[in-house]
Amino acid sequence: MAVYTLPKVALIDKFLPKSTIFQQAWMKHTARDEFSKYVQRITWKYKLAESTIRIKKWTKTEEIQIFEVILKEKILSKKIFNIIDKIVPYPILYECRYNDHVAYVILYNKEYYSTNRDEEIKFDLTWTNLDSVYKNIVSKFITDEYIETEEWFEELIDWKHKKEALENEIEKLKSKIKKEIQMKDKVPLNMELQKKKLELEKLLSHKYHK
Repeated sequence: MAVYTLPKVALIDKFLPKSTIFQQAWMKHTARDEFSKYVQRITWKYKLAESTIRIKKWTKTEEIQIFEVILKEKILSKKIFNIIDKIVPYPILYECRYNDHVAYVILYNKEYYSTNRDEEIKFDLTWTNLDSVYKNIVSKFITDEYIETEEWFEELIDWKHKKEALENEIEKLKSKIKKEIQMKDKVPLNMELQKKKLELEKLLSHKYHK
């Protein structure tokens, strides 16, 4: 669970009615039904802006919002977050609660990042500008280390994509090997699998360069 060290002026604590979201998003009835199926309540908890936390806004990031989402089910549906992200012009850190369990979700560069439920995570909200705050929030979904430069952050994102690509290739190879009947056809697949496993092992041992 995350702990936010923020001044009182950053606290909004405002309930956001689903009807307001439906109207602004111009949602069809099927989308509304799905939204209502998963979401019980949304609260705008905090506003991170120059006026509230005295950290300079940036061309790319003028504000960051923190929303609390009370879920009806365990599922973290990207469709739900996408609907809200389309009508709110600022990055949103979602604190998703289901019973006593908490997970976090955020959108960066058209890709959603999420934590495991009840994963211990500490967001640093005290950087020199709001763009740095946003990128360091995103980085916490990948590593516990602080991202000090733009280049470092981009390397971390690239590392994550390479890791996921290798993991997908490994799973596909495992599936092919399992289905293959002929031993002569299994051998090259096993060789390729071992190669990809070694690549992943090497990648995991060298996350990124500072």
